[in-house]
Amino acid sequence: RTGIAETITIASDAGLAPEITHIKAQGHEQGRAGEIVRMMERATASGHYTPSDVYPYLAGKTGLADLLIPAWAQDGGSAALLGRFRQPGLRARIAAESEAIMNARLTGGAAGVYFPESRTRLVDLMHAEKAAAGEMVIRLIERAGAAVIPTVLQFGAEGDLETFIENDTTAIACDCGATTERPTHPRYSGAFPRVLARYVRERRLLTLEQALYKMTGLPASIVGIVDRGLLSVGMAADITVFDPGTIIDHATFEEPALASEGVREVLVNGRSEWHEGRATGGRGGTALFRARSMPTRPASFGVDRAARARSAIESRDAPGASPPAPRQRSGSWRLDLRVRQGRASSHAEGALRIEDGSRVVLEMLDFGELQTSGRWAALSGIARSEGTIGPVTIIIDASDPALEPARALVSVEGPSGHREWTLPAKAFILESARTGSSRR
Repeated sequence: RTGIAETITIASDAGLAPEITHIKAQGHEQGRAGEIVRMMERATASGHYTPSDVYPYLAGKTGLADLLIPAWAQDGGSAALLGRFRQPGLRARIAAESEAIMNARLTGGAAGVYFPESRTRLVDLMHAEKAAAGEMVIRLIERAGAAVIPTVLQFGAEGDLETFIENDTTAIACDCGATTERPTHPRYSGAFPRVLARYVRERRLLTLEQALYKMTGLPASIVGIVDRGLLSVGMAADITVFDPGTIIDHATFEEPALASEGVREVLVNGRSEWHEGRATGGRGGTALFRARSMPTRPASFGVDRAARARSAIESRDAPGASPPAPRQRSGSWRLDLRVRQGRASSHAEGALRIEDGSRVVLEMLDFGELQTSGRWAALSGIARSEGTIGPVTIIIDASDPALEPARALVSVEGPSGHREWTLPAKAFILESARTGSSRR
């Protein structure tokens, strides 16, 4: 709790949005999830948006020494650590501090330490060897030498986990990534199916729609992504097809590689990656890079929103543009943007056109999602540009402190590549039902 409060304070003072990742109330702070959520809500209400993410397990998996041996004792690597064990005074200090760490961080102290490969608990080994918790940890590390001892550390309580899962601004997430190696934690294979089976279908803690939003649209808005996280015109086709009645996880800490059931198809960038229970070998994934105009922001779903701008714009050279956009005299290029989306609508509607004199540089043909936040907006869709029709993402940002105060950046990723223009910020108007007023 103290660490989360410090993170919020630092981010707020710096004008940033923090993300409380892998949020938990561990060890002696179990039962305080409600306090933590209220602290985050107060920060958001005061203008400092504070989201978080959680994975649906009550334990982590790491090496025995990693979290239970104090950092000063590990300085210099395994050889230095083993050398300190041979010094009686240091050995006693390390043992005492290790026990303090267990008592502060873990459920039941030493009772929260489990070795999945041998399927034994630390307390069982302590009893067999008549050793205290800290001393037993030291003995195990000595016997392993430089080898890592896979260890499960029980840190949380189910009630706290459910409080975090229910919180509106907590995403369901996993930082595991894709791997062809043997996973070390069951969340690699089971995190999302576990939520859908356990907390949606069985416990009804979330509706299916709420859970899916927490796995898609919410994490996308937290990390700043503008073209993913929604099934919408112009957005990347990252799609999972599953059976909500049968989806379930099977991975455990002893067998973390066990596959889940119920996932029928997975598309990444429109390419099949998983079909009929097995990987296809497709490689539709690509590295995603966050641009300056992709802020962490509250999702704008569930509110009426609109963006308007009719203004002369100025071309600017854009990195990666092909061919580079030539600079034009101010006033030769024009932007006409009039877009609105109702809170219950699945797509925006209106008009968007960028012209160079009498030549149409870009015209939106089909609208997807309009996202708004403060002095920022993003719009997806299908557009015609330079004779080519394809998906497009447009961002208008008048909130970047690096911009001139009176300027807004227009960034377009579309059929003709990446283009950027600027326009007077006063010409860019956002309307949102959150406040019932216009914001410039």
